Amino acid sequence: MKRYIYLFSLVISLAGLNSCSKSSDPAPDPVVVGKWASDYLLTSGFVAPYTSSNALKLNPLVYGINDVYDIKSDKTFVVTDRSTSVIQTFPGTWDYSGTQLNLKYNDGNTETLTYDASTTPAHLSFAPVAVQDTLQNPTTKVKEVVKFNLQLVYTKQ
Repeated sequence: MKRYIYLFSLVISLAGLNSCSKSSDPAPDPVVVGKWASDYLLTSGFVAPYTSSNALKLNPLVYGINDVYDIKSDKTFVVTDRSTSVIQTFPGTWDYSGTQLNLKYNDGNTETLTYDASTTPAHLSFAPVAVQDTLQNPTTKVKEVVKFNLQLVYTKQ
């Protein structure tokens, strides 16, 4: 009889250990889950004599950019755009792989942002976009068209 009680106790103990396995624990939310607000526009790609303008952090509000990405743990998101007098929302779904946050809006459009934990605080950013503007050459004082890049960067709120 002691043998059966011992065997029964062993089976119950093993069943209890099996129910606590890590495979049944829910996966933690990816680091991208949360609210991300437009923080700054990062400049790059300026050539001489404009190289001092590289790595400037420009205020996105000055350029009419005021949006928040609410990335939810259920794989949905909502972008709230407050850039105009009418607040607009744009819902969709997302997936995250490596450092890439891929967004698919309900209207079918897609966007990809890159997560960067090497900065403090960590940020999400779009790829740099080539732009141009008319600037005064600091050497010749002549106005000329200058090409450079802008990258929109978001930080977690």
